[in-house]
Amino acid sequence: KSDTGILAQSSSSSHVSCFNSPPSSIMRTDSSSTTQVTLEAENSAVLTTMQELMAQYMSGIQTDSPAEILASVKKCRMLLSREKDAPVNEVISSGFVPILVALLGNENGEEGAAIQFEAAWALTNICSGSTEQTETVIAAGALPILIKLLDSPSSDVQEQCVWALGNVAGDSPKLRDLVHCLGALVPIARMMMAPDSSVSLRRNATWVISNLCRGKPYPGYPSVAPAIPGLVANLLSCDDEIVTDSAWAISYLADVYMEAVIEGGAVPRLIALTEREDLKVVTPALRALGNIITGTHSQTQVVIDAGMLEVLHRMVKIPKTSIIKESSWIISNITAGTQNQIDAVLASGLIIPLIAFVLETPPAAAVTEKVRKEVMWALANLTALGTNENIAQAVEHGLIPALADGLRIDDAKIKYIVIDALDNVLKAWDSKNPRNTYASILESCDVLPLIEELQYHKDVKIYDRAASVLETIFAVSSSDSEDETWSSRNCGRTLTPTDSTGADDFVSTSLSTGWEVITEANKTSTTQPLQWDPSEFTTESHLLSLDEIAEDTRLLTSVSKIPAETTPSWTPTKKATAKKAVSKKKAPKKKSPAKLAAFVDPNSNQVEDKLADQRMERTNLRAAAAELSAVIPSSEVWGGRKKSDLMVAAATYVRILKDHLDEEELCEIDAQFAQHQ
Repeated sequence: KSDTGILAQSSSSSHVSCFNSPPSSIMRTDSSSTTQVTLEAENSAVLTTMQELMAQYMSGIQTDSPAEILASVKKCRMLLSREKDAPVNEVISSGFVPILVALLGNENGEEGAAIQFEAAWALTNICSGSTEQTETVIAAGALPILIKLLDSPSSDVQEQCVWALGNVAGDSPKLRDLVHCLGALVPIARMMMAPDSSVSLRRNATWVISNLCRGKPYPGYPSVAPAIPGLVANLLSCDDEIVTDSAWAISYLADVYMEAVIEGGAVPRLIALTEREDLKVVTPALRALGNIITGTHSQTQVVIDAGMLEVLHRMVKIPKTSIIKESSWIISNITAGTQNQIDAVLASGLIIPLIAFVLETPPAAAVTEKVRKEVMWALANLTALGTNENIAQAVEHGLIPALADGLRIDDAKIKYIVIDALDNVLKAWDSKNPRNTYASILESCDVLPLIEELQYHKDVKIYDRAASVLETIFAVSSSDSEDETWSSRNCGRTLTPTDSTGADDFVSTSLSTGWEVITEANKTSTTQPLQWDPSEFTTESHLLSLDEIAEDTRLLTSVSKIPAETTPSWTPTKKATAKKAVSKKKAPKKKSPAKLAAFVDPNSNQVEDKLADQRMERTNLRAAAAELSAVIPSSEVWGGRKKSDLMVAAATYVRILKDHLDEEELCEIDAQFAQHQ
C-alpha cells in the first residue's frame, strides 16, 4: 500500500506534508512466483481456469501428506505474491482464507514450521490489499494465532507473523487499535531490541511499531508507551532503515505525546540525525522536532536549547523544496512563541533566508507557493507577537516587500494574515515621527491595487484590515507630497495650506457629495426629504480640520464600538502538523480620538435658527441617517468614484446628524452602519 490511505497525514488541513512516510502495508513478493505459476497454468491441459487451479490446491492441502500440504500452500502463496494482478479476491472466494488460518496451527516439526511460514506469508499478502480483504483474514480468527506465533522457535515464522500484523495495523486506526488490544506491541518491541534478533527481523519489527504509533485518532498513551525507550535507542543504530522507521514512529508520537518523547531523551539524538547526508534519515528527524515545537513554550525551548536554530540554518540552505517548507513551518511555530524565542529567531538571522526565498524565487510553481505560504505564517506571527523593535529589525531585511508579495498568493486565509501583518507593521511605526516610513515602503511595492481590491472582499476582517492599511498609506501620501496637496482620491479637489477658500470649498464639496447620495436615496423614500444648503457652511470657524475628518472616517468604518485592543483578531496558538498556526494579533496601541469640532458655531444665532427650522426634526434626521447607511454599500452609488471619496463626504455629513441625536438614536445608527459594514 502506498501512503495515501487513512494513515497518511491529514489532507483535509491546510498544512500537508511533502514528506513521504513509510508505507503502511507491504506485499511480500517472490521473484519466482509469476513465472512458475504461469507456466504451470499454461502447460496444463486440464487446469484452464483459476477456479480449477484453486480446487487442485485445496485438494492437496486436504491430504494427510505434510509434503503435499506444503507444496499446495506454497503454490497458493506464490499466486498471491505476484507484483501485479494477484488473484486475492479469487483466493478469498474459493474459501482458502480459513484453511490458511488453520494451517498456522500446524506444529509438526520442521515441515510444520515451513507450512506455518507459507500460510503466514499468504495471509500477509492478502492483508496488503483493501480493508475488506484484510477484514476477511481477521474474521477467520487469524490475529490471536499470529500474535501467539511471535514466540515461535522459528525466526522465519516470527518475522512473517510480524509482517502480517504490520499490514493489519497499517490498514486503519480501527484495525490498529484491535492489534493493540490483543497485546501485540510488547512482544514486537521486545523483538526489535533483542540482541540476537536478525537485522531483517529488527527492521520489520520497527516498521510495525511505527504503524502502531501512527494515525488519527491517536492511539492511547498506555498502548504505545512501552515502545518509546526502544525507538529512542534505535536512533543510534547503524542501520539506516531502522533509524528512519524509528524516527518516523517518534514523529507520530511527538505529535501528541511531546513530553514523553522529551523525557525519553529523543531530542538530542534527533538533532544529531539532522546532520546526516541522507535526507531519508533527516526528513523524519526534522518532522519529529517540528512536532515537539508545536507543544508548549517550555517544550519548544527544550528543542531550541538543543541547537534547533543552528539546524534550521542548515535546512533552509538545502536545495529541496520539501525541506525548506518544513523548516519554514517550524520557524513559524517558534515565532508564535515567547518574546525570548522571537528574539532568538531574529538574532540567529533565520528570517533573512526566508525573506530571500520569497523575493528571489519565481512564484509560479505550485510547490514554491506552498513554501511561500509557510513563510507568510512565520512573518505574520512575528508581526503579531513581536515588539516594535523586532518588526524594525525584520523591516531592515525586507519584511515589507516580502509580505506585499504574499498578497499575490491566491488563498483567502493567507491574504488575511498578510494584510493583518501589514497592518501590524504600519502600526509599529513610532507615532512621534509624523512620517511613517513603513507606509512609504509599502506604497513603493506596487501592491496598492491589490489592497484596494481587498476592500471589496466578502470577509469583513480582510476588508477591515485593508481599509486600515490604506488609511495609513493615504495619510503618508498626503503628508509626503511636495506641495502638500490633496490628491484625486479626495473628491478630485486640490487644497493648499494657504488657500482657506479652497479649504472651505473642499469641505463644502464633500458635504455636497454626501448630500447628493442622500438626495439620490430620497427619490424612493417615503419620508420627507431633508433640505441642504452647503453654502451656509463655508466659513473657517465651522469646519472640521482635515485630520478630524480622517479620524471621523476611521471611526465610522470600524465594525463595532468595542475598542480594538479588546478584540484581537487572532488566537495565540501554535499549529501542529495537521493545522495551520493561528497567531494572536498584536493589540494596537491605544488611541484616543481627538474631540470633534462642531460644524455649528454656537455664537451664530442665524445658523442655529436655520438648523433648528430646516434640519433638526428628529424623524427626518433618523431617516436620513438610515438611508445613508443603506446607500453607502450600494454599488450603484459609486459610479466611477473611489470609495474613499464618498466615505469622507458621508463621514462629514453623518457627523452633523450625530451631533443632534440622543444616545439611543446614536446606538441605532451605529448598529445600522455595523450591519452594512
